[in-house]
Amino acid sequence: MTEDEIQRLGTMLDAKLSGLERRVEETLSGFDGRVDDLHRHFDTVAENLLGQIQQVTEGVVLVNERLDRVETWIEGVDTRLDRVESRLDVFEQHTTAEFGEVKSMIRLSYAELERRLGTLESTVLDLAHRVEALERQSSQ
Repeated sequence: MTEDEIQRLGTMLDAKLSGLERRVEETLSGFDGRVDDLHRHFDTVAENLLGQIQQVTEGVVLVNERLDRVETWIEGVDTRLDRVESRLDVFEQHTTAEFGEVKSMIRLSYAELERRLGTLESTVLDLAHRVEALERQSSQ
C-alpha cells in the first residue's frame, strides 16, 4: 500500500470510530449514566431477540415437517414410477416378441403367396402356349 492509501484508510477508520463513539454516547446519555437502566435496556433487547429467535426456530421446525411430508410423497411417487417402469418393460418385451411373431407370419404368408403366384403364372403361361398351339392347328 502506498502512503496515501494508508492515510485514507486511517481517515476512514477514524470517521467510523468517531461515529461509533457518538452512538455509544447517545445511548448512554439516554440513561443519565445509570448502569442499572442500561442493564435493563439490554435485558429488554435480549428478551426481544430471544422471542424473535424462538419464532425463527418454530418456522424452521414447520418447514422441516413440510419437507418431511414432501420427501415421503416423493418416495411414494418414485415407488409408483418404478412399478410403471417395470410394467412398461414387460409390455415392451411382450410387444417385441409378438411383433417378431407377426413378422414371421407375414414372411410365411408372403412366401405362400409368392409360391401360389408362381404356380398361377406357370399355369397361365402353359395355357397361353396351348391356346397358341390350338390356334396354329386351326389356322392350318
